[in-house]
Amino acid sequence: MAKAPKVVIGHSTMKNSDIEVAMEGEMTFPGMKPEANVTIDIAGYDKIVESLQTAAKSEPEAAQYFPVVLAVKGFGKTLPDGRLEWVINTKADGSVTVNGAMLKPADPVDPRPDVDPLSENAL
Repeated sequence: MAKAPKVVIGHSTMKNSDIEVAMEGEMTFPGMKPEANVTIDIAGYDKIVESLQTAAKSEPEAAQYFPVVLAVKGFGKTLPDGRLEWVINTKADGSVTVNGAMLKPADPVDPRPDVDPLSENAL
């Protein structure tokens, strides 16, 4: 790993008549855990919510996803053109932020760094 791999996602879009999803970013692997900076924006997110709401009337499984879709929307930043944007940053320490808000703090540091986490002594 003298030269850590780097994955680059060029500006990419997927769209249909009501919804457009755009994504871009990069991921590197400075150690055992990745670091990523990805931006996702969606036009028509309300159409996704409406479709899921309609599906939930006849499909109980769809109803389970509805709260998640609403929570994800809550993390979004509304852009001037009405699109929702999520800037997601993960660090090698395990922390995750979305639009600057801490979603997950850094992982605890193992007080025994010399012990292989996969060995019997790690337990």
